[in-house]
Amino acid sequence: DDRVLDPLCGVGTILIERVLMAPVAEAIGGDIRAQAVEMAGRNARSARASVTWRQWDARALPLASASMSRIVTNLPFGKQLGSAEDNATLYPALADEFSRVLSADGLLVTLTSDDQRWTQTLQQHGWHITKRVVLVVLGQPATIFVADKQSGTSTSQQ
Repeated sequence: DDRVLDPLCGVGTILIERVLMAPVAEAIGGDIRAQAVEMAGRNARSARASVTWRQWDARALPLASASMSRIVTNLPFGKQLGSAEDNATLYPALADEFSRVLSADGLLVTLTSDDQRWTQTLQQHGWHITKRVVLVVLGQPATIFVADKQSGTSTSQQ
């Protein structure tokens, strides 16, 4: 019954893998770059994964409030795309928009190497981090965050 969203989908690999893993009620991915959305569509067709792709700005998603049960995305690290300064304004806007479109019992799963900034942003915007997994991505330390909106307490696992 999951309605899964990757609001910063790039070429779509995360969402395609999720759709291939188990059935979903709906899968939607989008990116600000038209070329990325086009490539995501090609990748999904090649994998025979049913996903709706859209070009958008993830800070203002054209989706109804509380319409998604899962958000899974790779945030800009601020290295190859964007910068640490960009993340200082981008991350709070994303945290608010993700909160708006995620259902009350939904889960947010994100990946970033700007983990201190994302931790602070989530905490300041009412998210509860339920799990952290530290790993290395292309030689850079990164963290997978699992967060929700309804838990009363926050726990951290490394």
